[in-house]
Amino acid sequence: IFAGYSIMGISDANAAAVRTYKQVVIQDGDNLWNLIESYNPGTHIDVRDAIYDVYEINDISESDVRPGETIFIPVY
Repeated sequence: IFAGYSIMGISDANAAAVRTYKQVVIQDGDNLWNLIESYNPGTHIDVRDAIYDVYEINDISESDVRPGETIFIPVY
């Protein structure tokens, strides 16, 4: 069965769907745009979508992003 999934590329699709997160303490001057770009160098992600992911993952809104807060940033 595994060989069949590998041939069809299903295992590759599942591996690509797995996302990791970096726990970050927000510092003065930080913003989500720059944090996402710094933890995802060289990737071709839509930062706006990643910011939305940050809001969803952390159950926060833009007003909750303040220095001293700890959030999770997706690493693609």
